[in-house]
Amino acid sequence: MEVIDGDIEYAKIILEDLFKIPYISNDVIKLASKIYSQLCRRGELIPSPDVIVASICIVNEIPLATYDQHFKRLINFELKLRNSIQVISELKRRQDSNKLGD
Repeated sequence: MEVIDGDIEYAKIILEDLFKIPYISNDVIKLASKIYSQLCRRGELIPSPDVIVASICIVNEIPLATYDQHFKRLINFELKLRNSIQVISELKRRQDSNKLGD
């Protein structure tokens, strides 16, 4: 696997610096079950993996940057969304500032 304009280790360092990598906990599963159940009752299901992703973000108080519009249905469950374009711009700025420091 090739990383454009860099190597895998450099990309890994940048991502680890920018993002907390959470895991699925019992609290996440409980919340995902609650969300799934309520969406099912309303006839507004979204893909199950997306329910898990949203639940991880909510439990760990991590905002989600995505282009998928169906995540907006989960704002009522306290999901915080970030503008994906702003996140990409931030990543590019950080990458550029790290290259200047080399």
